[in-house]
Order: sequence, then C-alpha cells, then structure tokens
Amino acid sequence: MKQRGAAREVFAAEIEAAKTIVQKAALAQKLVATARDSGDDSVARYALLELAREYEVQAGRLPQVFAIVDEVAAGFEVEPLAAKVESLKELSAPNAKVPIAPPVLAKAAMALTEQAVIQGQFDLASETARLAYAAANRGKDNALKTLARVRRDELNALKRNWELAQAAREKLDTAPDDPQWNLTWGKFLALQQREWAAAAPFLVKSGDEVWRPIGDAETASPQQAAEQRKLGDMLWEAAQDAAKRERDSLLIRARHWYTQAQPQLGGLELAALDKRIEELDAQLPLDWASAASSGEAIGGILPPGPMPAARYVGLLGRISVDGADAAAQMRYRNGFVIGDAKIRDLLAGFGKPAGRLQLEFHGMLHVPENMTVLVRHQGGSDQGGLHSLYLNGRKLGDVGGENLTKNDVYRLELEPGEYAIRWVLTGGDLGSSSVLFANSQTAEPLVLYHTPVMLAAMRRLPTRFAVDMTGN
Repeated sequence: MKQRGAAREVFAAEIEAAKTIVQKAALAQKLVATARDSGDDSVARYALLELAREYEVQAGRLPQVFAIVDEVAAGFEVEPLAAKVESLKELSAPNAKVPIAPPVLAKAAMALTEQAVIQGQFDLASETARLAYAAANRGKDNALKTLARVRRDELNALKRNWELAQAAREKLDTAPDDPQWNLTWGKFLALQQREWAAAAPFLVKSGDEVWRPIGDAETASPQQAAEQRKLGDMLWEAAQDAAKRERDSLLIRARHWYTQAQPQLGGLELAALDKRIEELDAQLPLDWASAASSGEAIGGILPPGPMPAARYVGLLGRISVDGADAAAQMRYRNGFVIGDAKIRDLLAGFGKPAGRLQLEFHGMLHVPENMTVLVRHQGGSDQGGLHSLYLNGRKLGDVGGENLTKNDVYRLELEPGEYAIRWVLTGGDLGSSSVLFANSQTAEPLVLYHTPVMLAAMRRLPTRFAVDMTGN
C-alpha cells in the first residue's frame, strides 16, 4: 500500500533504531498514537495501524496485536476474527522473531476457536484448533494438550448443532410456538452460544420438563440467595447427564448463580455452597487465566454486585521466569508498590534463578456509582521493564520501556458495575510498580477483587509459594 510505504519513510529513523523488543514495542505504540491523531485521513490511519501491528508482532506482544486488530476493525471493513487468526499464525511461525511460550499460543488459539464456533465460522475454527493443538504439543503440557484435542475433535458435532439450530430458527418464523423448534433453538443459544438471556424465552415455550423451569428461572433473574441457589442446582442436575460441551456450559452457568448467592450466605449454608463450587470447578478444565477471562464477561460491563467479601479482596496473579510458570501465586492490593528486587529475592529463596520476569494479574474493579475514576499507573524501566494495564479487554496504556513514561494517569468516566482488570508486568527490571484505582472526587481507593471462580482455578495450579502484596 502506498500510504504504508509513506509511513515507513516518515518513521524510517525509528524503524532503523528499533532493534530490541522494547524498542519495537515503543515504536508500535508511537505509530498507534500517530494513527489516532490522523484526523479524517482514514487511509493514513489504516496504514499506521497496520504498521504498528507488524511491529507488535515482531515484539511478540500478543495482547497488543489483538488490540490493534480490534481498533482497525472498529474503523474499517476488516473481519477481526480472521485478522487475529492471521496474526496468531505469524506469531506461532517457526521463524517468528520473538518466540511466544507454547501454552500462551495454545490458549489464545483456543479462545479464537471459541469465538469462531459462536460465529459459525467453522473453517476458521478448524484452523485455530489445529494451531492450539500444535502449540500445546510443543509445550509438552499434557493437560492443555488434552483440552486442545477435545476442542478440535468436537468441531464436527458443533457444526452439525449449528446447522440444526439455524434450521430450527427458520422454522420458528412460521411456527413460533412449536415446542421442538423452541427447544432446539433455545438449547443452542444457551449451550453453544452461552447467551442465556436470549435463550430463556424459547426454553419457556418448549414446555420441556427440564428446560422450561430453567427458562422460567432465567427469565425471572433471581436476586435472592435461595432462588439463585435453586437455579444453580437445576443447572447442576441438568449437567450430570449432558455431553461434554453442554456440560461445561451448564456448569459455568450454575457457577454464575452460585457465586451470585455466596455474598448473601453465611455459616453452614455458605460452607455447603463453597463445597459445591469446589466440586463443580473440579469438573471444568479451566486454568486461572481462562477463568479470569472467559466466564467473567470481559469486553462488557457486568451489573453492579454487592461489595465483595474481604477474603476475595485483591487481584490474583502468577509469576513466570523466562516464559515458564514459577509455581508462585500472588495477591495484590490496590495501590501496593511492587519492587523488582523484592520479587527476585523471593524467587531466589525458593531456588528460582533470575531471568526475564512476567507478573500477570487478573481481577475485577467494583464501581458502586457513576463516577470519574482516577487510575495512577507507574513502574517499568529502560532495562526491558514494560507494563500494560487493561480494563474490560481494552488497553488503558503502557508504562516503562526506553521511550515511555514511568508514570501515567488515566481518567475514566464509569457507570456502576463490575469491570475486568488485567495487569501485565514484564522485563529484565520491573522497577517500582503499582496501580491505583480511586474515586477522583474523594481520592478514596476503590475495591479490586477476585471472584471465587478465579480463586478455585488458581488453587488447582501447582504452587510452591504465595506472595501477599496486600500489606497485611
């Protein structure tokens, strides 16, 4: 493209100087910033964003690559899923400039497979399923390899379900009260698309002895713990005789209602429900990161819930050294300062060698009312320390690196609700790092927390030691 060549000419000096991962990442972010300042010149904006994507690929920064794809798709006629698949293929190629850990590639490919299935794009789903299995195989992670194989092998059945569901949907145009067509379409929406609110009216009209009560309860959207627990139990019972993917969908939905009921319970009732959730989680092949991102509505605002219980306060995280999980779990309090030396001393105490670190935190932000949220993000270094902060899957910004600020402030106008947080710290030197979410009017810190789902998933991972970054 002519404009892309022009962009290369304008940034020729920066491109020539971008030799390291940090320099390439900084160049990509500069290109993105320039694209956003392009005004009405859509051709230049597209060229700059595509060039930025190229350098994020070279830097091996998968989340940033996908974020640029989403930005391009928002302004241009680009199919984001297909573009992400092509980017993932570049990142997983044998000649990729920065090899990404196979488990990371496998999980990203499985997430794209899920999106492709939901959209009915089964050719893309087959392609990403193959990528996921190949990456899991290279990583010698047997659990992940098994999960990738199951997802790959179930695609034919999912495609058949899709075709039957589309036929049922067409039949409903002329026979809207037909019980069987309502059941087929309602189950498809609930179990394959996982769109329970959309599925509920069709399940009600099906008249089925199992599914109608579930549809009635979903339509009522219960607010009291007893009714939430009852709906969770109905979904749990339906899952026991269901096929694999259907069982997963039912269990995930049951877990949703159970965790809604938890804050309202105490004593024996809470202990019994906690035990049920642990039993449920053991049946789901989720790791802590996928639990943080797949079932928690990242990309959309969850309705405001009650104040989280004290035992769930703080983000949860894991530490990796040179791309390998260090069997270390973390809990991080809003505003706490993380020192690079402190982390390395802890790792050394448990026999973990120094290397390139990555700390990745997941959790939720509780916003009780309409407000301006002030976010102070600091850290990183010019020795490879680059930190990225995300809210509901959208990047707020980076700090650190050779050409980036070590401190930044973001002002967010947020509605009441629960927002997904992801904070990734990488580098040879992390610097002194922290993130603080506060009410801009009162300066009071807001609550960052993790869900019972995240905690249960974290507990299933191998853990040699825990790091409490809450100041307690």
